[in-house]
Order: sequence, then structure tokens, then C-alpha cells
Amino acid sequence: MNLTETKLDCGHRSEFETLIKQTGASFSEYSFANLYLFRREHDYRVLHHDGFTFLQGITYDGTHYLMPFAKLSDIGEPRLNALMKDGFSLFPVSKDDLHLFDESKYEISYNIDDSDYVYTKERIATYPGRKLS
Repeated sequence: MNLTETKLDCGHRSEFETLIKQTGASFSEYSFANLYLFRREHDYRVLHHDGFTFLQGITYDGTHYLMPFAKLSDIGEPRLNALMKDGFSLFPVSKDDLHLFDESKYEISYNIDDSDYVYTKERIATYPGRKLS
């Protein structure tokens, strides 16, 4: 197993911007600006494992997780199992990828507080008050 680990820093920007484009992920977590801004709060560490890149972090409630920067189907279950064996969760996982996980082997959960909000441009532009400004 070939594994390297480094703290997330500005030097990772180009690598992550490329990876984010390749994954096609639409989660707000997949933005280098967002990752860099919250690097200390989540103690982000970049893991390179056999040609794949992951971000290791800790949620506000202390859960350790891995963010994949490749399609889960390309990473494969054996590699994911090896990385998750020490109690790491996998986050975020798209609804489209849930079929890759056997519910008898994995605990699958959803937390509305981890969800993003989507607004149309018109709604933001015409929203009264300062709430969305």
C-alpha cells in the first residue's frame, strides 16, 4: 500500500482544482477555496493512496472522514474498505453512488444540517432584507 499524508496548504490548489473538475462533483465541499478556508477547523490532510487522492478531516462533532477526489466506482470497494477500516466515514457521497454500498456492510446516514442550500439567481437578486446579501 502506497500512502502519503500532508497537511492541506496553498501548494495543493492546482492539484485540487484539477481533481475537482475531473470528479464533476457538485457539492460545495468540492471547492478549493472552501477547503482552504476551513482547513484548520477540520484539520484537513491530503492523502495520496495508490494513485488516488483523498482529503482526511474531522467534523464539528468529532467524526473522522475521508473525502474522495475520484469517482467511487473507480476507487473500488477493496481500496475504500482499506482506508475506512480505522473508523473513517466517507463524506460526501452522492445519492447516485449509494448503490455501490451494501447496506448490510455499511451504515448509511444523512444529516440535513450538512446539506447545501440552492437558490436561483433571481431569488438571490430579489430577496428582501440582508439575509442573503
